[in-house]
Amino acid sequence: MTTLDLRSRIVASRQVPLAVMVAAMSALALVCAVGLLVDDRTVLGVSVWLKPLKFAVSFALYGATLAWMLTLPHRGSRWTRIMATVFAVTGIIDVGFIAVQAARGTFSHFNTSDDAVNTIGQYVFMTGVPGLFVANLVIALILLFQRVGDRPLTRAIHAGMFLAVAGMALGYLMGFQGRQTTTDALTLVVLGGLLAATAVAVRTVRSRADAGPQAGPA
Repeated sequence: MTTLDLRSRIVASRQVPLAVMVAAMSALALVCAVGLLVDDRTVLGVSVWLKPLKFAVSFALYGATLAWMLTLPHRGSRWTRIMATVFAVTGIIDVGFIAVQAARGTFSHFNTSDDAVNTIGQYVFMTGVPGLFVANLVIALILLFQRVGDRPLTRAIHAGMFLAVAGMALGYLMGFQGRQTTTDALTLVVLGGLLAATAVAVRTVRSRADAGPQAGPA
């Protein structure tokens, strides 16, 4: 078993809700990718499956990175586990509604129709989106005021959490646009990817630096 395989199993066993969310989002991303190819329905000029695909990818990236970060030793781990569970559950419900609306051939945000499914979904948004933001904010605040790993890794995690919170906060500005757009998830996709890339890059550099002295001269 490789170190990566072992680390993945540790992450999955310690952060079960996030692991379930990542698996669900990965599966949804595959379904949406197929939908892009076989379903020609559109909303606002783009495929109905584009929006849930972007959300699924962003939540899969961010959830996997968050689960990995929370396995690192840190104070307040009980609270970060609770908030991670809140994030995972609300994420699955919110993105699930976006996928349902896509399958129905309509949009999710700014939908004012009075059918039963949409009415329930809008209530889900009103309660779920603040839950996502608050859970992520609490985790960020807990990690922000302590050292998690060495200095470069800690700085990468602090910067990544700041970017993630800022990106989610930007979502609230959607309400001031006054119209539906097709780029709702783009910010979170980019920031989630940056967070994942930053953390993994720092870990890779650190691992190589640690392995160098152990290898010794050839």
